[in-house]
Amino acid sequence: MTVSGLDKKSIRKFTDREIFIKTFYDALKYQSDKHKIIVFYGVGGIGKTSLRKELSRQIENELKEIIWSTIDLDIPAYRDQETALFILRNTLSQKYKIHFPSFDLAYTLYWQKIHPQTPMTKDNFPLFSGTGVVAGIFRALGEMPYIGVIPKLSKAIKVSGNVFREWWKKRGEEELTMLHTLEAKDILDRMPMFWASDINEFIEKKNRKIVIFLDTFEALWENMRTEGGFFLRDDWIREMISHLPKVLWVICGREKLRWGELEDDWDNYLEQYLIGGFSNEDSHKFLIGCGIEKEEIRNIIISSSRGVPHFMDLAVDTYYEIKNNLRRSPVKTDFAKTQQNVMARFLRYLEQTEIDTLKVISCSRMWNQEIFDLLVKEFRTGYGATPISNLSRFSFITEGTITGTWTMHELMSDSLQAMLEENSFRQIHKFLFGYYNVKLKEVDVKNINDELKKAVNEAYYHGKISLGFEELKAWFNHISRIFERAGIWKTITPLIEDFIILLKGEGSKYLKEISDYNILLSNLYEIQGKIDESLLLLEESLKIRRDLFGEEHHDVSKVINNMAVHYAKQGKYEEAGPLFKKALEISKKILGDNHPEICNAMNNLAIVYSFEKNYEMSESLYKIALSIREENYGKEHPDVAASLNNLAILYEETGRFSDAADLYGKALYVWEKSLGPEHMNTAIAMNNLANVYTKIERYDEAEEFYKKASFIYEKIFGDKCLEYGYSLNNLAAMYNKKGDVKSSLETYISVKEIFTENLGSSGSDTINALKNIAELSYLNKDYSLSEHYYTELLEIYYKSRKTDNQELINATINLADIYLLQGKQKEIKLFKEKTGKNLVKKFGVNHPTTVLLEKHLVKLI
Repeated sequence: MTVSGLDKKSIRKFTDREIFIKTFYDALKYQSDKHKIIVFYGVGGIGKTSLRKELSRQIENELKEIIWSTIDLDIPAYRDQETALFILRNTLSQKYKIHFPSFDLAYTLYWQKIHPQTPMTKDNFPLFSGTGVVAGIFRALGEMPYIGVIPKLSKAIKVSGNVFREWWKKRGEEELTMLHTLEAKDILDRMPMFWASDINEFIEKKNRKIVIFLDTFEALWENMRTEGGFFLRDDWIREMISHLPKVLWVICGREKLRWGELEDDWDNYLEQYLIGGFSNEDSHKFLIGCGIEKEEIRNIIISSSRGVPHFMDLAVDTYYEIKNNLRRSPVKTDFAKTQQNVMARFLRYLEQTEIDTLKVISCSRMWNQEIFDLLVKEFRTGYGATPISNLSRFSFITEGTITGTWTMHELMSDSLQAMLEENSFRQIHKFLFGYYNVKLKEVDVKNINDELKKAVNEAYYHGKISLGFEELKAWFNHISRIFERAGIWKTITPLIEDFIILLKGEGSKYLKEISDYNILLSNLYEIQGKIDESLLLLEESLKIRRDLFGEEHHDVSKVINNMAVHYAKQGKYEEAGPLFKKALEISKKILGDNHPEICNAMNNLAIVYSFEKNYEMSESLYKIALSIREENYGKEHPDVAASLNNLAILYEETGRFSDAADLYGKALYVWEKSLGPEHMNTAIAMNNLANVYTKIERYDEAEEFYKKASFIYEKIFGDKCLEYGYSLNNLAAMYNKKGDVKSSLETYISVKEIFTENLGSSGSDTINALKNIAELSYLNKDYSLSEHYYTELLEIYYKSRKTDNQELINATINLADIYLLQGKQKEIKLFKEKTGKNLVKKFGVNHPTTVLLEKHLVKLI
């Protein structure tokens, strides 16, 4: 029977690898809470992906009870953890109906925080469709809440399906209570944990085995040519694996994993296997399975390929091109004797239009029908209207993970591109750069989606090859800043890392630019929690600028100031102080003692002195900065008001309340006059002034300014915002200090509602407001109200993982006393029983808190 060119691919039998397949099956039988990670590694073209596909095929056809999914890291977008996790989530959700409520909400809040100006719609946010928890919330509320997340979610979930109500009660509310208060980077860090939490719940309920394949693992280090930060690239994968001991992980890459260098424990869980070429026997078996009967042809194919599957596949392609196109039986002399000549022999039997088309598309790392048609038309390869899938008859072209996309084996792509003339090579890559760059033309911080993340990766890849260096530099300067400002750190960070390498490759010509990008990358590292790497980049940048400009240069002082801020943020004031001094000293020499730009450095140093309790030096610097600003700007400039406010804060900290009130009043006057009576800074000054008036018991004036500040906050942010809530909280505290219990109680009730909506019921500020209400209503002899709030407070204490035991003891005793004062004997008996159960559940029978409270409650009955 003749095998046609279009279906010969399907007859190729997976050959050899029995040991590795057995290893996989043994791992499936592994029953333990300890992690199991199988790593298959070897050179390119050796068959790692084929092995992964064969294992997937066997699971799909023979082990239907196994749940599995794959992420191929060869796709640049999938190297971002949020995208990879989202793709895995979609696959497992659609195929196996696994729910991801915790991950979905974390992903949604993360998306909101990095796209603060972009409204979420069904068009730009896929989770709004389908049956997931986010879609349910959207249907219930008509929006995805940003302010007041937890109460609104709780309300929406009450009307959603049983599965989500059960999740919310069991772990959702507790896991996500404080999530919306975190910065985007902190949510990103927790995403693998939330993803794992959802998977673990599924495993617990369904008792199903799950296998996750990670292919082309080495692609995580694409563009990375230095050892520094090596282990940061896959830290999110280690984080995810650490939370999923019952999932079997299969990782395919070119090198062994080095995780044991980080922690010895990883070596206990990693099983790493080197994949070599086929044996002679298995090579014959493979070729016979492909329909090549003549031994002499098999022998020369095996000899030239050296058992490497990629070259054997190419030889098989050659065999069938001769058979189908030339209509004759292949002979020994049709085949190359070395790997280097295998491809040349293969191409000999193709039509020129196919050869030219393959050369052109080899420049694209991934293509769809649109890109394919554009390339064929632009470079006139002569390829007709035949569907793109016709080329899939070749072993080296495979359908991509994304439906409708295709990729070429890396070895084949490299070989074909090497055959292109230099001019054609650059023109094709420049055309592809233009294709992706058009997508980026209208990009801004508000609209960056996964498609644009892919576009910037591909544009950078093709731009590196095709653009002149100055043109590439200008383009990257523009686009990298947009992605950095948009908070798309995971996408842009590796590109900046690579661009710094390119800059360094140009010798000493771009030292200033290297320093600038080091500072930008340092900021990105700090945002992502890579503190040590951030500092190393600042140190390198400082050395470059010192070498370029000398010690006494404004650019040098800026880097020193950045390093000081870096230390100050970590609370390392001993290190920060001398650097702030140095930056100030250099700025003074360059700009003079009275230049307003030196004031920021002065204020930074003054803050350090204040933390070190060196109030005299702090005051001196604040006064000098104030004097400079007044001299340069006049006495009614906003920066002058800022200096007055800084000095007032110092006076308040040191108990000089009268002086503080005087300066806060002046700051208020200047801000109100220069910025307007309803500006945020005006409200800040009013609030600060009211704080001081409260301390010196000028309550009427304090009340006046608290109310004015609250009015401004409400007008700017609305009556549900935290700023408004904190201003009311200050007002309530003032009423309490004044002895106006009724006003304090009423105000705290409003505060509690705002805090609950923004921080959740178990937020620390919410709990403090709740405690104040319970205590004040008790003092006001409103025992019914006090009972209600103490009951609510105790429910939160018992649910919370972190509880102040003394606060729980106080609330329990106070609630018991309230029952007694109201003569509720029946209720106190029920309260004793319920409290006993709650204490044992939370602390255990013999815990001191349990013993103490049970003794107290026994005395009451």
